[in-house]
Amino acid sequence: MEKVILQTNQISIGYSKKIVSENVSIHLNSGKLITLIGVNGVGKSTLLRSITGIIPTLKGEVLINNNNINTLEPLELAKQISVVLTEKLPPSNLTVFELISLGRQPYTNWLGNLSDFDLQKINEAIALTDLNLLKNKKHYQLSDGQLQKVLIARALAQDTPLIILDEPTTHLDLVHKVAVYKLLKKLANQTQKCILVSTHDMDLSIQMSDEIIVFTKQKIHQNSPQKLIEQGVFEQLFIHDDIYFDALKGKFIIK
Repeated sequence: MEKVILQTNQISIGYSKKIVSENVSIHLNSGKLITLIGVNGVGKSTLLRSITGIIPTLKGEVLINNNNINTLEPLELAKQISVVLTEKLPPSNLTVFELISLGRQPYTNWLGNLSDFDLQKINEAIALTDLNLLKNKKHYQLSDGQLQKVLIARALAQDTPLIILDEPTTHLDLVHKVAVYKLLKKLANQTQKCILVSTHDMDLSIQMSDEIIVFTKQKIHQNSPQKLIEQGVFEQLFIHDDIYFDALKGKFIIK
């Protein structure tokens, strides 16, 4: 049975007194792969920062498992939301296993000692992402596609109900982009976590997502890809002479 993991109630987002978007209401349900799409500068990154508690909302509230995120201590919030960013990792000699183990930091003592339960969660994450053969390699020895899987495994080891990924396929070729989306969809289904992905891979989003949040300057739409196609939402993304959305093909076409 689906459960609402996170919801926003008519929030206004932005910085100081500059409002980027108003009356934003979304809901993120368990067991779903949900993608967030929109043109550059529309406010996707601001929305991600707002729902993860990095910046406060200007109005309204963000609820994670019915708790206002502003009332949660950072350690408690880290047990609710894990985030996978696109930044390069700092230089280190960490192995794949050690890097994935960092996902258990919210649960370990100040020495970072891993309990049997921590090791169980780490090994489960390794198994779910099929990384057992790579777990003893140094992370700098991995390809971009392999490293992305490791970062996803680290988020799984953190064992949060919500995993948020910001542009996880930016540096990948098409084959590895598809592999990441297929993995994320499998993980959402098997673990019943909600996985939210901010992306510019719009055609892949339409093919792979359970739901899509379409961020436009006028309004935010959330529904299944098929419903959004039927409602003509994707046609609103690009008002441009060089590109249009073909509803019959379900993809963007260059003129």
